[in-house]
Amino acid sequence: GKMKKFFMIFIMCILIFSCNKNEKDKVETVETKPTQENLFKNIDVDKLATRLEEVLLENGIKVDDFKDLDSDEKAFYYSTLNGSTGEVLTINYESLTPTAILAKIENVDANKMELIKKISFSVIKASDINITDEEADKIFEELLQKLDESVSVSVTYSNGLNYGIDITGEEMIFYVK
Repeated sequence: GKMKKFFMIFIMCILIFSCNKNEKDKVETVETKPTQENLFKNIDVDKLATRLEEVLLENGIKVDDFKDLDSDEKAFYYSTLNGSTGEVLTINYESLTPTAILAKIENVDANKMELIKKISFSVIKASDINITDEEADKIFEELLQKLDESVSVSVTYSNGLNYGIDITGEEMIFYVK
């Protein structure tokens, strides 16, 4: 009597516990996938190219046409912006997995600050779709402040990505790695 009842309750508890555990595991795997897709390194290069085109367009900048280029054992997609060879967007990748996004802006002067901000802001937003506008602004502002002391600056953000600016002469490169 009592032993059988105890045994049944014991079995029920084990079943309930194992069912709950399975459901919890399922929930976790569903949650982790989108979390990673937000980061540019976890989507393929074509998806990233499309994402960049969309985000830049939202900020009034047209990606002309991504072309595939192989040089020095490295593969990358590149495109001019707004029909200007002075602004070029590049996606570095290895076996179709993006490794870096670079935006090169030539003839940098005060007149181009708005364009530089829009391009940099767009690259930040496309690198991690979970970043808010405020966070993207903050990353860009932090890099600009650091430029007072150096021509090559970078910030590692909480998402693990490294954002930076390199200036050589009249040319500026904004990158995320």
